[in-house]
Amino acid sequence: MREALLVLLAVPLAALPAQRPDATFEWQKRTTAITYGAVPVGKHHLGELAVGQTWRLGNNLASTWQVEMPLLAGDAWIAPGQYRVSFVRVGDAQGALVADGSGQALGGADARVGGEITEAGKASKKLAIEWQKEGKPADGNQTARVVVQFGPTQWRGEVLALGHKEHKVGGARLTAFHVPAERVEQGQVPVATLARGKDAETTWNLVLSGTTARLVPWMQAPTEQFGFGAVTPPEVAAEGTVTVQEEAAEAEQATFAVREAKVQKDELRIVAAYGKKTIEIVVAMPKAPASK
Repeated sequence: MREALLVLLAVPLAALPAQRPDATFEWQKRTTAITYGAVPVGKHHLGELAVGQTWRLGNNLASTWQVEMPLLAGDAWIAPGQYRVSFVRVGDAQGALVADGSGQALGGADARVGGEITEAGKASKKLAIEWQKEGKPADGNQTARVVVQFGPTQWRGEVLALGHKEHKVGGARLTAFHVPAERVEQGQVPVATLARGKDAETTWNLVLSGTTARLVPWMQAPTEQFGFGAVTPPEVAAEGTVTVQEEAAEAEQATFAVREAKVQKDELRIVAAYGKKTIEIVVAMPKAPASK
């Protein structure tokens, strides 16, 4: 694949298709969707990609990954937002989907969804991506498998799609996600979203890191250069604190759960529990963007 694959998938942009396929997975009425150009296979296949080489995962416009709930891939988080997505061969039989910009959404490296490259039962005639439910839900969360097939070879990876509970606060909507209790204190963790209006540009991720809470606008995939322009990091809309109210509670909470949420003196105040801890989160309420 190497040069041939890169040329094949590089850019015939003169006549963009009216529609591109979406590979969509829905959990509790929230979705994660990969939108891509379904390039014909020709004489090449996924297994020809050289170790260390990145593939743009489609043709024409850059492929994108829209995420409406946090996804956990191993130890890596993909926060709600929109990202350009690519595929990298990381070993002889291993590959990974990369959410370009997901590291900028939280701080750190871009998240990778790892998995194995194997022979498919039947060769595909074009790039095909699909989602599959894997097993039964646990604590309100659902494991999902994403399958990428290109020719006679395919790649499979898994993520945990988080469930949620919604709360109305001060004219806004707070959606708290079922983050596993043991994960809440591990790194930069997206525990909730705050939305004013229906558009992603008026939605923020509530990110916890130790004693710090941040409200960060959802990432948006670049549109310049047909989606291959520079990824722009979001600006933190507000920053606040996380304090422990109570430790060693009698009942253990399996996932992050909001007990109380309100807006007081232009501050968002949340009381939440996870494991045997109860915490209070206080962060300035961001202003909604001016009407267009």
